[in-house]
Amino acid sequence: MQTCLQLNQLFRGKLYTESRNAALESGVVEALIHNALIQDNTNAEAFTIPMNYLTRPCSVEFFQGFTSKNPIPAFVRVLDRKYNDRSVENAMDSLHNLIFSLCIPIRFDTPHPLVREIKDIRIRRQIIQHVLIMYDNHDEKVNGLGSIAFNCLSLNQVNLDEIMKGDILVQIRDTLMMEIKGNEKQRKFMFDKLERKCKLLTILLKARQDEEFKVLIIDIGIIDALLNIYATYDFKLLTQTLTSILQEFMMNSKYKSIKQFISRNPYPALIRLLDHPDGSVSMICIFFIHNLLSCAINETHRTALHPHYDIIASCDGIQKIYSQFKRNAYFYLRDYTAICIGFIHKARKIENAQMRRDIIAHLKIISLSQTDQKHKERRALTFLALNDVNNKEIEKDGFKIPQFEEGEIFDDGDDVYDVQEQDEQQQEEKKDCITQ
Repeated sequence: MQTCLQLNQLFRGKLYTESRNAALESGVVEALIHNALIQDNTNAEAFTIPMNYLTRPCSVEFFQGFTSKNPIPAFVRVLDRKYNDRSVENAMDSLHNLIFSLCIPIRFDTPHPLVREIKDIRIRRQIIQHVLIMYDNHDEKVNGLGSIAFNCLSLNQVNLDEIMKGDILVQIRDTLMMEIKGNEKQRKFMFDKLERKCKLLTILLKARQDEEFKVLIIDIGIIDALLNIYATYDFKLLTQTLTSILQEFMMNSKYKSIKQFISRNPYPALIRLLDHPDGSVSMICIFFIHNLLSCAINETHRTALHPHYDIIASCDGIQKIYSQFKRNAYFYLRDYTAICIGFIHKARKIENAQMRRDIIAHLKIISLSQTDQKHKERRALTFLALNDVNNKEIEKDGFKIPQFEEGEIFDDGDDVYDVQEQDEQQQEEKKDCITQ
């Protein structure tokens, strides 16, 4: 027991990092775990106290070494009711630290190495209900832990199915539909609740990327409520938490969910967001608009006008998309704005002469490149060429649209990746070339 007391001092002293590493390398850690598992209740508790200090914040390398010794059964043993409350609290604290340490090297949306479904149905329901209560708590720490726990639970299909049995989507919809009103304190309280529900929806969209789920959240009214928020809220309130839902919805979306989304008249809200001061928001919107336009093209005859032209023009969408093209430095975003304008003007003259020259010139350059988008640019040029005025501009200088298979003209929507990061990387490479 005296040795355990000495280890307590070492593991929490000024040289705790060196002491912990030495204990790991010399076999002391394994000896502590072994004794905590075989000693009687009173003595076992003494061995878990220095082990508790080993779970306190330290280097990733130490945590990985410590967890490789499998200390969890030793702490679980202390949860027996024969131990006092302080011992149980220390054991829970240690288990919490260990489980979190295993998350450090992995992405937030990647399942925990120990992920399992909660096998006992009764326990599963109780835990999920309690985690949702934590998630709705206004205390930042409790809410944060609830958010992480909910995310981990949702990454397992059995747990996720249990979550979806309740009225969670109805709660999200009703919160998004509520009016933010009252004094400043009341408005903040309501907005915080709205943001929490948006985070919850984002987690669910990460966990459920299937078409059926996306159609469900449209049918239940969540998308209508979101579009109303995007169309009416002050930009200061349209935080990344609220707008990132668009990106999650768009990930892996296919024809069915995109077509259903179009039925909710999304253009006024999406086009308004193009003026958002956060450039990442306008980027998400451009990609989303591209997918909506692509989906609609699949339903029209090859030479027919684009069916979304009038609604986009009515909310000044064409000019706003063109403005994004003119002022944006990101290569990919400029490409997609040009593609969008080409799609919108399918078999229709681009009335603004300067816009016509700029967009067609850009599409011609990119269509001859080796970028991933070149088939989209060729598609846009093909649609524009159905109008004589546009075609004259395209064929200037003897340019011929590169040929491609008829089937390639149509697109059911694309996954959106971190294009901004790719752009920044390309621009850094360009700078390096200039300085060399």
